[in-house]
Amino acid sequence: LAELQADPPPTGKKGLAGALNFPLTYAAVPAFCGKFENRYWPFAHKNMSFLGVRMDEQLKAPYLDVNLLGNQIDNHDMDRITKNCGGDMSLVRNALVWNMLAQGMPTIYYGTEVFETEQRNSFWQYGWSTETPGYKFLKTLNMVRKSHNVGKSLLAVVSATENTLIFTRGRHKKLWV
Repeated sequence: LAELQADPPPTGKKGLAGALNFPLTYAAVPAFCGKFENRYWPFAHKNMSFLGVRMDEQLKAPYLDVNLLGNQIDNHDMDRITKNCGGDMSLVRNALVWNMLAQGMPTIYYGTEVFETEQRNSFWQYGWSTETPGYKFLKTLNMVRKSHNVGKSLLAVVSATENTLIFTRGRHKKLWV
């Protein structure tokens, strides 16, 4: 799927209705963490401007529905976000905010909510809690997403510099991120 989504289909041709949004994953993880073995865009390293450009490009591309692209910052086949960010929780939380509030479907893989660092680690036998800091943080972000009706609202990149990314969601009552 990554190959199919790296560039949008030519205008007029049908593409997948939705897929995991690897182009933004490969831009977001190194933008936030800098420690992502990124064969595709090595210049994305600690570069929010590149992430902003890729977000803007997707909005203008002929995808069937950008809202159906699954945003992710980690999964079971790549290093987890907490590991990529070297355990720096401010970077991890910023990446989670982007994942939950950027246009598309936020995809959270099991373990992200407990700041898991291993790829395919099983943690169910140790108990599952809704009291962990990560779970509570994601719960709050989900409430923000719902209360501001972010689900299918428009995104606009306001500013993207090497160190800063600012975007809005919505038309009339904008959520600034």
